[in-house]
Amino acid sequence: MKKLTILLDVNAVQDWYNGGFEPAPKWYQDHIAFIKKPLKSATLSLRSFSFSRLASVCYAGDHAFIVKKTN
Repeated sequence: MKKLTILLDVNAVQDWYNGGFEPAPKWYQDHIAFIKKPLKSATLSLRSFSFSRLASVCYAGDHAFIVKKTN
């Protein structure tokens, strides 16, 4: 279980080892501190929005999935 927890931990995904592939471009390395803050904020906002939309659909009751038939 501990290995699975480590595998699924994505808190520092920007800092992960890239497996020996070529490093990020110099301009990216120079500006990563500036890029990380808005990127993290945008990611958290998107997750919050997605979760709230999912929660609103799930808690809407049976009426959210009823399709009205028209004749």
